[in-house]
Amino acid sequence: TGRCSARLAAALGTSFSLSLLHTQAVADPTIITQDYYANFQPSAVRASPAHACIAVAGVCAETEAHARALLRAHANPFVRPTLVGTPAHCYDGLMALCARFAVTEVIVLDICRDPAERKRSLELLAHACALGSTTGSGPCRRTRPTSSTQTTTAPPLARSPPVR
Repeated sequence: TGRCSARLAAALGTSFSLSLLHTQAVADPTIITQDYYANFQPSAVRASPAHACIAVAGVCAETEAHARALLRAHANPFVRPTLVGTPAHCYDGLMALCARFAVTEVIVLDICRDPAERKRSLELLAHACALGSTTGSGPCRRTRPTSSTQTTTAPPLARSPPVR
């Protein structure tokens, strides 16, 4: 289970990833905050600090309608889409999940069946997170205007090199 895996990772001093994308997954932030972070023991593998991330599934599209249409084509009964919507909606959802689970890194499984749609979905999400769609470079911090024209700075998302 997520809780047992979190405790084991903490005891062994390794990083930990909590899946929120599987239908059997438990979306409980205390798995990371209480079972992993609170019990983390530094090791030769990971001296400090403890490092956790979450894994989510979803689809990002130019419009809500297109995102919903892509969602309807999703047929894997074992994968639960967590993020579905426009780039701004998906970004806000990612930031909310990062805050809720006290993480700075997210693994995203795109659920698009069509390779071209999957590529576009990931490009939109990367652009929304200011990562750059082809190089993986750019800041993980994004400043976005709010409805009152103020700016807010979202917590950073860690990123891995792009898969080619």
